[in-house]
Order: sequence, then structure tokens, then C-alpha cells
Amino acid sequence: MKKAIILFIAAIALAGLADLALSSARKVVYVHDTSMKEGEFWAGRKAHRATLQSPLVPYQLPGPMDGWAGSESKEFSIETPYTGDTRITISFMDSHNTAPPEIQVETGGMEVARITPAPGSGLTADFWDSKGVPSTFTLDAPAARMKDGRGVITFRSVQGSWAVINRIEACPTPSPLALPAAALGFMTLAILYIRHALAYGLLKTHSANAALAAFSLIVSLGILELVMRNFFPQREFVPNIQTVYDPEPEIGFVLRPNVKTTLGFDTNRFGMRDYDRYTKKKPGGVFRVLCIGDSFTFSLTSLENSYPKILERALAGGSNKIEVINAGVAGYGPDEEYLYLKRYGLEFEPDLVIVGFFVGNDITDSLQHPANTAIDGVLIHVEDAAKFTREEISWEKTKREFINRFHLARFVVNRDYDAIFQAVGKKSDSVRQEMNKVRADCITDVGGHIHMPRDKFDPVMARSFTKAFEWLEAFEKLSKENNFKLAIAIMPDSMQFETPEVIGIRSQMGAQYDFGEPQKSLMAEAGKRGIKLFNAMEPMKAEWDGKPIYYCRDTHFNEKGNELFANALLGWLRADNLLPVGVR
Repeated sequence: MKKAIILFIAAIALAGLADLALSSARKVVYVHDTSMKEGEFWAGRKAHRATLQSPLVPYQLPGPMDGWAGSESKEFSIETPYTGDTRITISFMDSHNTAPPEIQVETGGMEVARITPAPGSGLTADFWDSKGVPSTFTLDAPAARMKDGRGVITFRSVQGSWAVINRIEACPTPSPLALPAAALGFMTLAILYIRHALAYGLLKTHSANAALAAFSLIVSLGILELVMRNFFPQREFVPNIQTVYDPEPEIGFVLRPNVKTTLGFDTNRFGMRDYDRYTKKKPGGVFRVLCIGDSFTFSLTSLENSYPKILERALAGGSNKIEVINAGVAGYGPDEEYLYLKRYGLEFEPDLVIVGFFVGNDITDSLQHPANTAIDGVLIHVEDAAKFTREEISWEKTKREFINRFHLARFVVNRDYDAIFQAVGKKSDSVRQEMNKVRADCITDVGGHIHMPRDKFDPVMARSFTKAFEWLEAFEKLSKENNFKLAIAIMPDSMQFETPEVIGIRSQMGAQYDFGEPQKSLMAEAGKRGIKLFNAMEPMKAEWDGKPIYYCRDTHFNEKGNELFANALLGWLRADNLLPVGVR
């Protein structure tokens, strides 16, 4: 019986390995053609198709920002010989240094993914191979059968500038169970061997036992890491953005200049999450917009997908030259935002200042100042600053870097179960809803993240509310004193864009909410004080298609959320005549 079990486990492991090997053996490779680049290839051309007979893909893929290629989206497609799901690995050699393209991957008219290469060198073709910044993406595309029996996958640049393609590999997607089966099979065999060795005295010493146990643990963790990387890749650990700060005596903290991070949250020479193309002195004939805010303005998306950059692109092309600068700082509240604008922002001579006011925490953030400072690049509460040594803070930084290095560690921290459910094909709404009930994974603090109960404010919230408006009045006064227009926009919380199922779960827990709060109270108080606020929630909901606009297990806008907010904001700016005449 024992032999039969061992043979069965070995068969499972070998079957998993065989599936992986067979998938790899059927791989098709598409290589770039160095002549397919720049205007010599793309001028007047919108698309290219690589066939199985001629598996050549463009060397360079331009984006809508590239005037030399017609300032339009470009695309290329590859034919695949597979009848099932296809695994695609695309590797880039380089890209534009500040605006790498966002590339839509599509098959059979269905979007599979959107990928953005890492910001590259921005150099000419002579240096792409030697000084380029490479990046690689792996994704699984469902088969889209054409009439001629060939699955076609399309890569389309939808935003940004150019990227340089190294090669593309395609193969049948292995069974989601192949690698886990192989891993679990071999782990089980290893455990059985250890038990056998211990039972028959093959391992004589404690040190040998410990060494074998440690080796087995390392191998097991390594296999699990491979499983996560290949089948359930995890999003990076967002708190890594907290290692980019410098202390500031009046404000508390500012972004450190010229920072390059693994997550792409880079800063320019002025300590802003924006490009280096701007100067403090405003050029002649330019209408300059300065966006002030917290992590919503700073944005957890790529820079190109932050709402200030979306707004800048939407305003481009008119008779007026318009610059939109992202001066958002993750961790700021209205107090830090006002002091930052007064101390640093006014140096950029803004014509219009947009203040992003997030209902989730900007009311309570106003109560204490200063609340945070920075030590060794890490944001820390002022009351804790004296308690921690630099060594302890450095350990926190090391821990974050470790988490971002390994997908298994990211999974333990982020618990991104949705990625696993999608990978194994369990797309049932009922399964997802039940998982949400159990783990509240995509519910923002079931107990209530923002103040939306039907009863009156408690004393602490009332004081915070009053203090927040004192800072907003200070913004109004500063705008009059320095002759710039002011636009204060209220950003909604993720709880206000939840599905009926999630709202039902909250109600079952006894939570009674008015989902129009706190905007109602903010707008009413602003009217009394003569402050003009913009409630972005209603125009955003009018355009919302019901798909997530916030990151899972997070309250921040994803790419779609930034786009909806930028569109709502643009409509208000035009309606209230806050923009130059040429762009209305």
C-alpha cells in the first residue's frame, strides 16, 4: 500500500513536470527587426502583423506622444498556432525616460492586460542595446481563434511615448495545477524520505537531521516562490513609497529630490513626483496648474496615469500652452498641503492651484500639526520619532525591500487572493462574494473608514471638521494675496463606490450609512463660509461602469479611478471658467 501511494505521488509530480516541459517545447519566438523603428518604418503606418512564416516584430513601438510617428496609437500583432490559452512573455530593451508607453494587450477583441515598461534611458537607437533599461512581462491570454485557425494577439500603445522590443515568446499556458502538482509531489516525496531515514536510523546525528530539515524547508520555499512568480504574481508592496522623505521644520516632511525607487515613485530635482522638464520660473505664455494633495494626487499608479498627467494631456493642443505639475505628497493633510504651497509651491508661479481633498482622512488629518516627520527617508509619527533608533528604522526599510523582492512574501503581506482565483479560473460571482464575506479582502474597513453614519458628529470629529475648514479658509486667503485661482475638489472614498453585494454585507453587520456623507456636510459648511468646493462623486458616478476604480484592499484610485476623477475635474474647471479662454 505504501509503495502504491509513493508511486501515485511520483506520478503526479512527473505529470506536472511533463506538462511544463511540453508547454516549453512548443514555444514560438518572435524577434525584432532592427529596421522597424522610428519614422522610417512608422510614418504613415498604424499596424504591423508578425506571422508564423515571418515572426518579426517591430524594434520600436511608438506611442501617442510621439509626433514623429503621427501622435497616434500604434499596434502590432503576432499569430500563434495554439488552440488553447497562450502564455506570452514580452521583453523590452529600453523605453522613453519619462513617459514609457502604456500598452494594451488584446485578443479576440478582449483586453487581456495593460503593461507599462520601466522608464528607460530615453537615448537614441545607438544606445538601446548598451545603455537601455530592460523590463519583462509575462501574461496569459485566452485563445482567440481566427477563421484561418490562428490565434492573434495584439499589442497597442494607448498612452505615453515609445518602447524598444527585444523579443516575444509564446507557448501554450501550462495547467495551473502543473507546477503546484510537481512542487507538492516532490515535497511529499522528500518528507516521506526523511521519515523513512529517521525510522531506519539512516540519519544518525541531530546536526544531520537539522541540516536536512533546513534544506527541505529552503527547497520547499523556493518551489512555492516559483509557483507564485509563474502562476500567481503578486503586486508590489506599496508601503515602499515611505522611504522617499526628508524632514522639514515647518511642514514636518517633504519628498526627497532625485529619488529612484523600485516601484517607479521617482521624484525630480524639486522633490516632486513629476518630470524634470519644468522650471520654477514660469515660461512666457504658459498657463500653469499646480496640483496639491496627498497620496491620491501623488498617485499609486504610474505617473502617466495620475490625474494631474491625465489632465495635462486633456488640456494639450489648444491655443494656450498649459502645464499641470504634480505636487502631491503621500501622507499630507490640508495643513501640510497649505504650508507646502506657501513655502514651496508659490515659487512655481501657478495660475491655478487644485487642492485634492480626500474625504477618507483629510478631515481628521487636520486636527494635529505636525503629525509626522522623516528619519532616514522613512515617514514616522512625531511621538514615535524619539523612540526609534536609526538602526530600527533601517530594519523597517530592509524588511520592505525583502517583501518586494519575493512574491511569496508579498502574498503573505498583501493576501491578494483574487489573483489566485483568477489564475485557476474560478470566476463565479458567488465564490467571490463568499470570499469577501469571510476575509473582507476588497472591503475598506468593514467598521467604517470614513464618517458616514446618520447620527451627529462626535466631539473629536467635530473639532477635526472645524480645523479642516480653517485650513481651507487659509487656502482662500493665500489665493487672493498671490493672485492665483483656487479649485478645491472633494475626492470620494472607496466605500462610496461599492457594489450592491458589498453594501448588503455591511448592512448585515449592522452598519447604517448615508453614502452621501461627508460630502453633504462639507458642501453645506463651505456654503456658509463662502468657500467654493467641487463634489466629484456625482459626475464620477455618472460615468462609472461599475468596475473597480480603487485598488483592492486599498482606498486609492487605480488607473480608472484617476481617469474618472480627471474627467470630472476637467468638466468643473471648464464650467467655472477656471481655465484660459482658448481651452474652454
